[in-house]
Amino acid sequence: MASAFQKPFFLSRHIHAHEDRLGWQRRITCHSFRHAFGTHLYEDGVDLLTIKAFMGHKSLHSTTVYVHLAANGTSSAVSPFDRLAGIYHG
Repeated sequence: MASAFQKPFFLSRHIHAHEDRLGWQRRITCHSFRHAFGTHLYEDGVDLLTIKAFMGHKSLHSTTVYVHLAANGTSSAVSPFDRLAGIYHG
């Protein structure tokens, strides 16, 4: 029998349940986390070829979306997840 984590859309359902509980509009998706991860890598100075490899993209063109999503001032960016964990890379 498959575990809960192996069932399709488990994470999406979990995210949406929390959004509903908080009274938020359903806007967060697993893909949102993927985009945030790639964007934060770019903002932290990771080169596009490395990001391409991490994200499993076949084409560098697919990776360039993170350049457009990134904020200016990339050298001082710290991932919100690192801030939550008390890790600072400055």
